[in-house]
Amino acid sequence: MKLRYIDKSNHPMLGKTQTSFALSKISKPGNLNPMFGKKHSIESKLKLSLAKSNLSIGLYDLDNNLIKLLLIR
Repeated sequence: MKLRYIDKSNHPMLGKTQTSFALSKISKPGNLNPMFGKKHSIESKLKLSLAKSNLSIGLYDLDNNLIKLLLIR
């Protein structure tokens, strides 16, 4: 993330939403979607589950200094 966007109130998309036209251009319906008609294998599902189970959260002070890193399983 760019340093100028650490303060979320400075982000250029703050308070803005995409138009329905833009959302229709972004989404890929049906056979244009790369995962259309495919399923994840059991091995892939296990890998995804393990990757999501090790969630780390940082606790920061007001000056954006890391105080403590928490691992949630």
